[in-house]
Amino acid sequence: MTQHTTTVAPVNKALQNHGITFVGCVRSELLKLLSVRSNLVTLLACIPVSLLLTLIGAPSKAKAMGSDATTNLELLASVYTSTVIFGILLTVIVAVLCISNEYATGQIGSTLTVVPRHLQVIGAKITALAVVVWAIGFACVALSAPLATAMLSGNGPLPEPAALVTKILVTAASAATAMTLISLISLCIGGILRSTAFSIAAAFVLILVLPGLVALSPWEWARGLAPFLPINAATALYAPTSILNPLDPLQALPLLIGFVLVGTTLWALSWTRRDP
Repeated sequence: MTQHTTTVAPVNKALQNHGITFVGCVRSELLKLLSVRSNLVTLLACIPVSLLLTLIGAPSKAKAMGSDATTNLELLASVYTSTVIFGILLTVIVAVLCISNEYATGQIGSTLTVVPRHLQVIGAKITALAVVVWAIGFACVALSAPLATAMLSGNGPLPEPAALVTKILVTAASAATAMTLISLISLCIGGILRSTAFSIAAAFVLILVLPGLVALSPWEWARGLAPFLPINAATALYAPTSILNPLDPLQALPLLIGFVLVGTTLWALSWTRRDP
């Protein structure tokens, strides 16, 4: 009599998590982010707004162009990066809405039913938002730079085309990184506070109100904290170092990443202490 043995195939690790891998989770979050029309319109609006503001702001810088090509290059960069703050404000709103709307509709419960690992969901949301915002931020600056160059090139010498293109690409990547990190901080705020109104208000206070209050503070120690605030550190990534902006990019980048890591940790802890 022959004895038959049954071999049990090992369980696929992806199936242990309801068949959803991290890449699949990121793809799902990208779809959710871009399928909401208001999110897509707001993100895409950053590009024409940047072009329009560059068109408006460039003539005021024309008279400041001198005979030094290096100085003119920095002046040119200040024109096509002056609109980054408006892109930051728009992406902050999208960042908050993409998580607070899930709380409001109860969709976050469905997400965690399919992907019960909280850290995987948080990581996927951060990755999806970072990819989209970085692409939008890079496009805003990279498309505004040729416009600013065309408007100012006749008012003074500029470096060779290779140096000019390199400066544009580096500045665009730096500005996109700044927009991305600020939007991720705002996403964490939305994940912690859960309320759309409170989250947007808290993000705007952090970005717009707090720097002004610190700058006007009568205490010197408080004014000394100004460069380390998120929005000032973000500006240091793409703007030249100055008295008002003493951090260099290599100091500002780890500081902003630290803010994101702290926000992510608090977000994850808030999910362990109370149900999403």
